Amino acid sequence: MRITSLQIRNFKRFRTPAIRELSASFEAPVQIITAPNGYAKTSLLRELCPLPPVRSLYEINGYKEAHYSHNGHSFVLISDFNNRNSPHSFQVDGKELNTSGT
Repeated sequence: MRITSLQIRNFKRFRTPAIRELSASFEAPVQIITAPNGYAKTSLLRELCPLPPVRSLYEINGYKEAHYSHNGHSFVLISDFNNRNSPHSFQVDGKELNTSGT
């Protein structure tokens, strides 16, 4: 599985209030993430996992959108915590698989 992009907003683990949103594309086969200790590198790596995020790590209006590709298929995981009833979406090749949103 290849991670192609990640967008997160209002992620509590970023220690500075100046960072409210992060968008990243992963086009090269190898990516390097550097920062001083305590600047959420490990937390960011956890957000690259193709599972819904932990709600408590995001502000009320938190958002995560991750794109992956594997064996010619595209996968999109979206967690939008503004939607309290069904915050999670999981799409494969543009088709929603998580119709309940849980």
